[in-house]
Amino acid sequence: MSWSTRDIVVGNGVQFAPLAGVSDPSVRVLCRFFGAGPTMSEMVSAHGICVKRRYLLTDQLELLEMERPHAVQIVGSDPAIMADVAQLAVEHGADAVNLNFACPARKIVNGGKGSAMMKTPELAGAVMRAVRAAVTAPVSVKIRAGWSASSINAVSFSKLAEDCGMDGVILHPRTREQAFSGKSDWSLIGETVKELSIPVIGNGDIKSADDARRMFEETGCAGVMVGRGALGRPWLFAEIIEGLRGTSFLGPQNHTVPDLSEFAPATLTVAELAAGDVAQRRELIRLQIALSAKVKPDLIVAREVRKHVIWYSRGLPEASQFRAKIHTATDVAGLEALVDSFFG
Repeated sequence: MSWSTRDIVVGNGVQFAPLAGVSDPSVRVLCRFFGAGPTMSEMVSAHGICVKRRYLLTDQLELLEMERPHAVQIVGSDPAIMADVAQLAVEHGADAVNLNFACPARKIVNGGKGSAMMKTPELAGAVMRAVRAAVTAPVSVKIRAGWSASSINAVSFSKLAEDCGMDGVILHPRTREQAFSGKSDWSLIGETVKELSIPVIGNGDIKSADDARRMFEETGCAGVMVGRGALGRPWLFAEIIEGLRGTSFLGPQNHTVPDLSEFAPATLTVAELAAGDVAQRRELIRLQIALSAKVKPDLIVAREVRKHVIWYSRGLPEASQFRAKIHTATDVAGLEALVDSFFG
């Protein structure tokens, strides 16, 4: 299928954030099933891939044909390495590349990467220009408000990104200093939108369809990106899309929603999932397990899905007792047995 740059960067305007250690391919496919798109990989280390840990990249492309259009997000600070890895990602099938200048994790910023790049716009510019020269696929950047409250530079950094040929900016308007505390400053998204001609996608504090609508209305952003608000609630994307239906905010859904009938014979209903129907949530968990098991060994499936099962149990009776047991599941059979006993 042929997509425009905007289809690949913005899509329908409702995206799932690339959460490290959380948004693996099976989770992204579920979010796509509920309407999110385009998708974006978890952050992968450009340096790690270059030192022959190519699985860091290929692991993120395991269910690629169910995700397209799909972007690979890379983190690093060396222009040549970032360019090489961007090219490698596209060669392996990625439809786009995203540069992570937003991660606040200590081990990332201590290496001068992630949101530490907000302190070194000249180096960030060199990275962006090198990647832009290396690939013809769309390239976007994900940034924060700035390093600290005294160094807010999202607008100037975004203008630099546009000047370097980037096709879009994803802005999480918290500083690195804030990490995920406090409130994100949506007004900064609006300021950035006014200064750019490329799409700006807003990220931060979207937990409901009303939140998404407000971000669109208050900022004029081209799209919204939902992160922690969707944990254990992939159906949130369907709720947001329904809430935006009939508005100018919702773009065309030019990607294909994956056919998951071979994995999930039961019909999943957004209203029942949101209301806490345990049978529906059991089917959703089994779907996630089946997707993960398609590409991963049994032990890894159990380890990766357990945390999501905990999120799916939130708000249900006796969930705390269930959470205490779920970590004892070390294989798929054990995990499914616990899921069936709780969500039965």
